[in-house]
Amino acid sequence: MKKNLVLVISLLLIALLFGACKGNNDKSLDEKTKLETENNTDIEETKEPIDVSQADDAQEVVAESNPWFFSSTDLTGKEIHTKEFFADSKLTLVNVWGTFCGPCKAELPDLGKIAREFADKDVQVLGITSDVFKENQSMVEVAKELLAEANVEYTNLTSNNEVNNKILANVYAIPTTYLVDANGVLIGEPIVGANSYEFFANLIEDGLSEIEK
Repeated sequence: MKKNLVLVISLLLIALLFGACKGNNDKSLDEKTKLETENNTDIEETKEPIDVSQADDAQEVVAESNPWFFSSTDLTGKEIHTKEFFADSKLTLVNVWGTFCGPCKAELPDLGKIAREFADKDVQVLGITSDVFKENQSMVEVAKELLAEANVEYTNLTSNNEVNNKILANVYAIPTTYLVDANGVLIGEPIVGANSYEFFANLIEDGLSEIEK
């Protein structure tokens, strides 16, 4: 009787032992299955097709954030979009100046000469008047007279809020001159102060060599 009792108890203990192990194994398997399912879901989500239009939109946002892309009017009242303006030439020499600035006015004849003599190398000059707004016609006329006296025929833009925020906010002295490529990318460092024809010619030649590498 004792032996039978011991045997029954032993069998019960064995059954309980295997039941607990089985229960733990089931739990582990359930967790593993759940984890694999979650991982598979993650993998499937990354396989979804990429919307190319979203990528294009992102590129456009990056392009439009370029501080050199802005709109303004020239001294004749024509609206100019610099993104299109820059695209017309390999390089654009951008000169920020003011009608009140002696050194600015002193270098205008050399800049006019640069514009004429480098046109055949696909280089253009763009002026930005820091103190002339299209609403102030008297100042527009002052700028026109100064440019005519210096024999300058290249485009000069008036200032506006966008020009102030994107360009003039980063100008600490005038004249300041920049070299910009067809994509609106700055080549080299800003040039602060008035310079000669020879200086600008060398700057442009170096810029052309840089973009043709």
